[in-house]
Parts: sequence; structure tokens; C-alpha cells
Amino acid sequence: EEFSQEFPHTRIRVLETSLSGTTEALLEKTADLVIGTKTPPGFQSRPLLQVKMIAVAAPGHPLVKNREDVSELELRSMRQVVLGDTGTFREQDSGWLQADQRWTVSHFSTSIKLLRSGLVFAFLPQNWIEQELAEGSLQRIPLAPSMDRLLQVHMMLADNQAAGPATKALYETIFEKLSAPA
Repeated sequence: EEFSQEFPHTRIRVLETSLSGTTEALLEKTADLVIGTKTPPGFQSRPLLQVKMIAVAAPGHPLVKNREDVSELELRSMRQVVLGDTGTFREQDSGWLQADQRWTVSHFSTSIKLLRSGLVFAFLPQNWIEQELAEGSLQRIPLAPSMDRLLQVHMMLADNQAAGPATKALYETIFEKLSAPA
């Protein structure tokens, strides 16, 4: 809201990318500001926040029924849904466990629908699925402690020298609102 008051005539276009698509947006300068988990060589990034990735499935899924310490081998034997790489060359597969059966989707909402159907499991950001966990439509898969995943999310400017006042102000606003306390 503060940003909108300071820059009322600025239009913002949000590109939702994943994996190498985020890097491409930086390299090809199709985005002025990028939030992602990897910083390409030659770019400076600022740590923004950490995201806890948790394994989840529907309540009736075999991975959550009266289980504890599910192993990576067990996960690999099950059908996993992953968010596809939006990059041109689709070179990255972060989060995929090389499951025998993988379903790749292009939207987060599709992965939720598949999860609720009981057909798949997924690793998702815990903060994105708080409501589903609270209402019980998704349950956490009890993994062995060594399988916890924590992603560091960074924010980058495509070109710090060319960034205008609105881009720099948005960068600072996002950092102030989302960054975890040190």
C-alpha cells in the first residue's frame, strides 16, 4: 500500500516462473526484480527468507497412514507431483526425487487438486498450504529427520544501475515486508 501511494502510476507485471525460468528472466532482462532460490553468476542477491518444504499427501494416502520415518526409497516408489520448469531449456528438476511415476504440472493449484485426490504426494512450501493442513485435506508425511528441506529465497535486481526509483522502492518494500528478522 505504501508503494502504491508513493508510485501511483506505476504498473507492475508479475511473471510467475519456476526453476530455470527465473534465471532466464534475469539473464534476458524480461524482469527488473526477481525472487528465487538460485543466484546466477554475475548477479548480486539479497537473502529474503527461508522456506520450509514439507512432504504432504491426502489423508488416505499410503505415505501418511499410521506411519513414521518414511524413507527416500519409499517416496521414490510413489507417484510424485512437481511444478514444472518454466525455462526454455527446462534444465532443472529441484525437489524431484526421481520417483518412478512423476506428474509435472504448470500451476500450484493443479498440484493441490491432485494431492487432494489421493493420487500423489508432493514437497510444497509449508506456508503455502497452512489452510489445507489446518482443515485436514492434506497431511504431512512423517519423514526421517535427515530429509527436512529448507530453501533460502533471494531477491535480485536484473540491472542495479538501470533500475529506476520505482523498481528500487519496490525492491526495498518487498525486503522490508518479507525478510525474516536477523
